[in-house]
Amino acid sequence: MKQQGVPSSYKILPYYYIHVLDCNANITRVIIGPQTFIRQDHEQVTSGKDPLRMITIPKRHYCVIENPIVKGKDGLPTKDKYGYNIQLNYLLRQFQVLHGEREIRFHEQYQQPFPLYPKEVLIEQPTKLTIVREGSALKIEALRNFKDNEGKEMYLIHNIFFFPQSLRIAGEQYLFVGPATYYPRIEEKVLGQINAVTIKDNQALRLTALQELVDSGNVQRKTGEEWLMRQPGQYLPRVYEQIVQIVDAEILNDRRALQLRAVQGFEDVYGMLFHLNFKGVQRKAGEEYLITSTRSTSHIVDVDEEVIGIVNLTILAPNQYCVIANPFDEETQKNKLGALVLVQGPRSFFLKPNEYLLNGTQDSYILSEDQALLLKAKEKFTSVTKKVNDKGQEIDETIDYEPGNKWMIYGPCIYTPPIEVEVLEHRRKIALDKNEGIYVRDTKTGQVRTVFGQSYMLQSHEELWSMELPENVEKQLIKQSFQASSAVREKFKVVSYRAPFNTAVQVYNYKTKTSRIAFGPDLVTLQPDEVFTQLSLSGQTPKVPGIVNTLHVMMGPEFSTDSITVETSDHAVLRLLLAYNWYFRVNKTNQEEASKIFAVKDFIGDLCNQMASKVRAAVASASFDLFHKTSARLIRKAIFGETEDGKIRKEFFIEKNYLVITNVDIKNVEPVDAQTRANLQRTVSLAIEISTQKQQAQATHQANQYEQEAEGELEQLKLQDELKAEEAKQKLLQMQNKSEEVKQQGVAVAEAEAQVKGEQIKALAELELSKLRSESSKIEKEAHLNQRIKKQELSIQYEQAKVELEILKQKSLSEIESKKFEQMVESLGQETLIAIANAGPELQAELLKGLGLQGYIFTDGNNPINLLNTANGLIPQH
Repeated sequence: MKQQGVPSSYKILPYYYIHVLDCNANITRVIIGPQTFIRQDHEQVTSGKDPLRMITIPKRHYCVIENPIVKGKDGLPTKDKYGYNIQLNYLLRQFQVLHGEREIRFHEQYQQPFPLYPKEVLIEQPTKLTIVREGSALKIEALRNFKDNEGKEMYLIHNIFFFPQSLRIAGEQYLFVGPATYYPRIEEKVLGQINAVTIKDNQALRLTALQELVDSGNVQRKTGEEWLMRQPGQYLPRVYEQIVQIVDAEILNDRRALQLRAVQGFEDVYGMLFHLNFKGVQRKAGEEYLITSTRSTSHIVDVDEEVIGIVNLTILAPNQYCVIANPFDEETQKNKLGALVLVQGPRSFFLKPNEYLLNGTQDSYILSEDQALLLKAKEKFTSVTKKVNDKGQEIDETIDYEPGNKWMIYGPCIYTPPIEVEVLEHRRKIALDKNEGIYVRDTKTGQVRTVFGQSYMLQSHEELWSMELPENVEKQLIKQSFQASSAVREKFKVVSYRAPFNTAVQVYNYKTKTSRIAFGPDLVTLQPDEVFTQLSLSGQTPKVPGIVNTLHVMMGPEFSTDSITVETSDHAVLRLLLAYNWYFRVNKTNQEEASKIFAVKDFIGDLCNQMASKVRAAVASASFDLFHKTSARLIRKAIFGETEDGKIRKEFFIEKNYLVITNVDIKNVEPVDAQTRANLQRTVSLAIEISTQKQQAQATHQANQYEQEAEGELEQLKLQDELKAEEAKQKLLQMQNKSEEVKQQGVAVAEAEAQVKGEQIKALAELELSKLRSESSKIEKEAHLNQRIKKQELSIQYEQAKVELEILKQKSLSEIESKKFEQMVESLGQETLIAIANAGPELQAELLKGLGLQGYIFTDGNNPINLLNTANGLIPQH
């Protein structure tokens, strides 16, 4: 049966092949080139239209074949026993195939290209073998039970691979360690590559066991156990070892230590040799300890310990101290919980575990002569101090203090407080000026006193007392001291207030229930039981209570302005702006009389209210026209009153606070009603217009009178001026004649004198010019001569220097040549020179001897040689 479109012949090139299926026997065979294959009718090419190229495996490569054929002991493919071709009368047997298996083929086995037999499939193209470098390994898992070479490279004998046998179980993992070339197997699966980790100095590798194993130190490890690899160098983790991290060492020095805590019981790396066996220090779980530079300059934290922190060196200077809480006892190797230890400098140490500094490092108290310390005993305490007795000997004085006792230590000295003593306060003498003071309270009696004008040191039973003042008083004091509003007064200092000139200040004593008045200018100070009297006065216009807060009262004379509203009898409402002049009339030497000043707290408001009531009553009884004409008299009469003879009094005296009003000024009168204000303005405008016209007529009349008088005086002055002008004209003509005469004489004289002086100057100039020319010529010739002399001197010097340099050069060259010759002679030696001198004649003699000649001569033929009598020397004579 012919197949349409399928060629009947195939040209198979070398290293190509095809698969041919015998349809009768249902067996496929391989046809390998070079040849021409004629396809029979019952045959079918199953490999494709074109022949297939054979598979070539380069050196150090491999490929993977699925469903490989079975090979015999001779290495040739094996066939089964079935199949017979009746037409050709020969048996056709099919190749035996390992179905579902795979085969890895290497260059060493298949150096020549090979075809794929039926059922064989190339599942992995030729691939380069994996080279495992030094410090690396391949992590491999066994896919089935087999025997391998334990990671050693296979070797080939008679084209057969041999491996040192070792049984591998399916699922087992192991390493193929380099340097080596890895030949893959179908029984193995490469999980990945592991590289060695470099462990540097002061580093360790933290490892964990994925299952039970024996580590590189032959130590049995359990699953999940962690340990450190401390040995520097490259470390390749084993197959069931996992790297957790690289642990860097903590660097320790003289100022740095490491505090650690044991997570569980273990034996550390610091220990001693016992009977040739190293034994570390046993650490219990939860134990804390300190590693310092005396043990090691670096520490790698073990897996069974954790870092609590870095402990820095505590350094105490000569005048420093510290208190250590929970000190460590070297004998019992435990902390004394609750105990305290005082450590004084100079000293340096590390704090042990559970120790801490109470209040840190502290400076000892350096006390000068004006300083002291207030001390308090926290527990029973015995103090030993030095004391000089009556004989001038220094003895120890012992003083016992009970808990709560207080005492003072005075300078100059350096004091370090013991543990039993608490420093309550660092005191110094308070320097006080003549007008400065402080409040001092005795803690035993509670009495407060003031100290003025001295340098004062508080005693052990004394303390500074703070004077509390109302907020308004504080503001007044800060305002007077020109400080910021946020400034805080030193409350233990005596409160002082500078009373201004012509003022009064009242101070009240709560203890004696009395008051005193101080008149300014004066400095008012408060005793502990005293307080300033605050005044809250009315202010603004019209007056509003509580505007002005002050501690002093102006004695006057002063004035206060107030605005009041009044109504006339004909119901005209007016607003008056009044100013009252006042002062206090008191005897400053009489305290009882002076205290009357402060009898009325708001005397300004009281004054304005009284005056306003008097003015309203007076204006209410008068009409608007009457008030407009006699407002000043009406108001003054209402305020001051009248005498018996009808005259207005000059002042008004308020007896309750001795305030005297001396004058009232009406600054402004303004109607409140708009219509009244317009009528008033119209009336005032008309009055002003009439007055203006009258004044204008008077001014015009007076101006005309002044004008006529001025014209008469002007005519008289004109006549007098013309007369004086004629007289001045005559004098001018006379003077002009005289000046012309003098001018002509002066011109003639000046021309003659100028001519004479010109001739003289010209002669002198020519003489001076001739002198300058001669000097110039002389200077020029001297300069030319000097230049030639200098030039000749320089030329001579140059020639001399040149000759000297040439001599020095020749001398140096001769010395160099002589030294060179001497060095050559010395380096060659006497025997060598003799040998060189004899070498030429000896060579000539040898040459002549070899040639059988007794003499010779060389010439180039260009120069003639006189050969007369030459032969006499060359030809031997017998």
